Amino acid sequence: MSKLMDGADFFKKFLEDIAGAEKSVTIISPFISKKAVLEIIDKLPKHIQLLFVTLPPGLDYLTGAVEPEAIEILSKNGFTIKVFPNIHAKLYIVDEKICYIGSANCTARGMGLIEDCNKEFMTKVDMQDEDFSLIYNECINKSSLLLISDGWLNRYIPDYQELQSRYKHLIHELQEKINQFQSNNRYSNNLRNDNPTEIEADSDRDHQVDQYEKFLAGLKEANIISSYVHQKNGYGKQTYMVDDKHMIKVFFSKGQEPTKLFEKNYRFAISKAGVEDIKSNKIHSIVFVLGEEQQFVSLPRTFLESTFFPKNT
Repeated sequence: MSKLMDGADFFKKFLEDIAGAEKSVTIISPFISKKAVLEIIDKLPKHIQLLFVTLPPGLDYLTGAVEPEAIEILSKNGFTIKVFPNIHAKLYIVDEKICYIGSANCTARGMGLIEDCNKEFMTKVDMQDEDFSLIYNECINKSSLLLISDGWLNRYIPDYQELQSRYKHLIHELQEKINQFQSNNRYSNNLRNDNPTEIEADSDRDHQVDQYEKFLAGLKEANIISSYVHQKNGYGKQTYMVDDKHMIKVFFSKGQEPTKLFEKNYRFAISKAGVEDIKSNKIHSIVFVLGEEQQFVSLPRTFLESTFFPKNT
């Protein structure tokens, strides 16, 4: 009977199964990361057939979805690497008898190896001969062999890193344009509004967003940060990804207004949802802006948890 499991539980069980593999391990995954690959390599027995099918070099290599370093590690440790342009399946097969199938890519995010991981679901099934034949005929046999010679990575990485840097820069520019467009066209689908109070409330929210953008733009101009992207899905309006890796929330001083959490020389109000974001590891740090000037204090999540938001509250 099959059993549903999340990415972390699946990866733990898969590592146990490959440690006892007698014949072969076959992995089919569009995306791949070095961290996940190293975990797999550490558990592999010797003298078995190893095959990895992934996407061919392309845009996904620039975005970091496919890490070239991971491919080289697999190749050096006995894996045959094949590529298939239309691959979307995620399959982890041991001895052509056990198959894990679901949504998890062979990445740190997919396997639950980092805090900010994806929500994945996988199931384990017993394979029949016809099952593996289908996978072989429709995917493996139609894949192309990726030849990785000595020095492949050294020749490839400089160009890859340059293109990746240019790609990220373009993405940031595009995101800024999208944010600007959305801000300027908030009412484009509602040209006639019979509720002026609703428009006034939206205008207040626009002013607040502009306040955050102005503050972060000042930090960027001062070379304190290199980039920032507004996070809209599942976060509050003041949440930003900074320098491609730090998730922050920005709070402006509430002056002498009542405070919810603490008071020093400045007052700040953090919603219950904001506190939960911090406790759930979604936010790396909180930036408190002191008054109108570019003066601020940045406190890491670990400090906030231990000082202001203990987990038992």
